[in-house]
Amino acid sequence: MKQLLRIFFDIAILRRGPQDLPASHTLVWLVSAAYLMVSAVQSMMRGWDASTTLVLLVLDIGMQAVWLWALLVFFAKRSRFLQTFSAFMGVNALLTVMDIAVTAVQALLGMATTYVANPWHMVSLCIMLLTLGRILQQALERGSFLCMALTLVIMVTIAFAAQVIVPGL
Repeated sequence: MKQLLRIFFDIAILRRGPQDLPASHTLVWLVSAAYLMVSAVQSMMRGWDASTTLVLLVLDIGMQAVWLWALLVFFAKRSRFLQTFSAFMGVNALLTVMDIAVTAVQALLGMATTYVANPWHMVSLCIMLLTLGRILQQALERGSFLCMALTLVIMVTIAFAAQVIVPGL
């Protein structure tokens, strides 16, 4: 387990890629469950109710899976789905833990928690684009800019779908 955590950390800091993970259904379920748990904590910190949280988390994971599968099929790399999805979920879980920690520290320091006045949200977005874009780059064997743009498309479509399902989010 410690070795897997180290691989996810190395992927997050751009030292390794999804190819370093085993292609395992069990790993996909484990990292998806970890992502669900840390995202649920994050949702509680935002004051969301349980039903909204559940709907949004299922939407988030489901859309990421569909997007990744479609991209891998389109670029003829379908066999890399398990590793790529595991990498996405694992790195997302690590980034969510980091976001929880930064948000908690900001709350303790009495810093602004609104999206408009908080530069952390832009920093967090850039980190996500870089790390998740790099995962896509290695999985698709395409350029960095294209893969970061595809990552942004994935993120925007998930955010749009969330707004449609839960207006005023």
